[in-house]
Amino acid sequence: MRRSSGFSLVEVIIALALLGSVAIAMSGLYILGARHVGSGRSHSKALAAARDVLEEMNGWGFDRTCWQFGAGTGAVPVTDPPIDTRYNAFAKMRWQDALDRDLSNAHAEITLQSLPVAAGIDLEDADAIRIVVTVYWNEGPRERRASVAMVRM
Repeated sequence: MRRSSGFSLVEVIIALALLGSVAIAMSGLYILGARHVGSGRSHSKALAAARDVLEEMNGWGFDRTCWQFGAGTGAVPVTDPPIDTRYNAFAKMRWQDALDRDLSNAHAEITLQSLPVAAGIDLEDADAIRIVVTVYWNEGPRERRASVAMVRM
């Protein structure tokens, strides 16, 4: 009777095949994880940009916020359509460059709404205004968005 000290060729091939299949599965997880980290980074940049817009507008005060975006031009309880940083000259000059630098094909929309919501209340005559900043950007083939809101009294 002969004693074998080691593995046979069949055992080594089976072990390598199992190791290879595990390695392929793990590499897929690493790729997926990297994709999620990139997505999270983009989302954080978008939220930071939206917060920057809100913080700057918060420093303006109620009257300047209303004046800056055309309040007093009639009974407009909501900015409709929203103010788009690509087309509004002031918003473009102020915030669009930062969005272009940080995110792919990005823009922001700013919506002002008088509170309480009622027909015929102009932003200047409201008790408060709700400001919503929504940042849109592309991540691969998908359009993503993130919103931040505050109420000014």
